[in-house]
Amino acid sequence: MKIKWKVSAISTGRWRSFYPRRWPMAQYEDQTPCASIYCEDGYVPSLVKTENHAPLVMMIADYSITPWKWRKVKITFKTLQEAKDWLSAYLAGNPSTTPKDLNRR
Repeated sequence: MKIKWKVSAISTGRWRSFYPRRWPMAQYEDQTPCASIYCEDGYVPSLVKTENHAPLVMMIADYSITPWKWRKVKITFKTLQEAKDWLSAYLAGNPSTTPKDLNRR
């Protein structure tokens, strides 16, 4: 199962300072939501590279129930790579939380 991470577009226009760039969101191959990362700071690539941002919080889409719900992960992450690695390990160990269509492949 492949996961694609996508960062929101940079805000433009007159009111761009009120809409900071959002952190990445993971999607499965069929474009269904997988996980989303949140932080008090907006997504700034230079701050991500230097790891100079607030702790990261992750929400995971739980497909083990109908309708699916967002579940907040109890731990926080220091780096974006740490959060991505944790998600990969979590999904490998908990296939019941992925969409049933993807489990059959």
